[in-house]
Amino acid sequence: MMILLNKNYILTCYKARRPDTHKGDYGHALLIAGSADKMGAAVIASKACLRSGAGLLTVLTSKSQAWPLQTCIPEAMLLFELPQTFKYSAIGIGPGIGTGTDSKDVCSKIINAAHCPLVIDADALNILANNQHMLGTLPANTILTPHAKEFDRLFGIHSNEQERVLTAKQQSKEYPIIIVLKDMKPK
Repeated sequence: MMILLNKNYILTCYKARRPDTHKGDYGHALLIAGSADKMGAAVIASKACLRSGAGLLTVLTSKSQAWPLQTCIPEAMLLFELPQTFKYSAIGIGPGIGTGTDSKDVCSKIINAAHCPLVIDADALNILANNQHMLGTLPANTILTPHAKEFDRLFGIHSNEQERVLTAKQQSKEYPIIIVLKDMKPK
């Protein structure tokens, strides 16, 4: 099944917060984002995570570059090493992490250990593209959020949006994943 995300669809999913609740009632997200030269990606992704409704946010990032996060998003908690256990409601990985060996190792560990919804974006998608065997190890209902070029790196070159949609449907059947194609124009 393909769903076009638009304002009307989003409004059907929106749940207003009750006044007698607190941030702990709305989940705890782990975001793995940023590196020495890409902390803007971590800041933007952190803001998006909190705006989307997460009650608590922990960001795993570079200790030497934590100051942009602490300055721009003081409500985010920071981690500098991958935790042994995952107590999170959801995990997002990829924005600005780079594609080196350390990032690949973290990506692999997250994929193998996550027991909650997993969202894979940006550099983590490029890691998957360079390590196709990892696609078969993704937990069920993992969400991939590629733009056109990331999608083509993952699943081969496509000449138009319609081809990407067909491939996304096929890949979603082959692997237990959800693909959110970015940059798609409404029909």
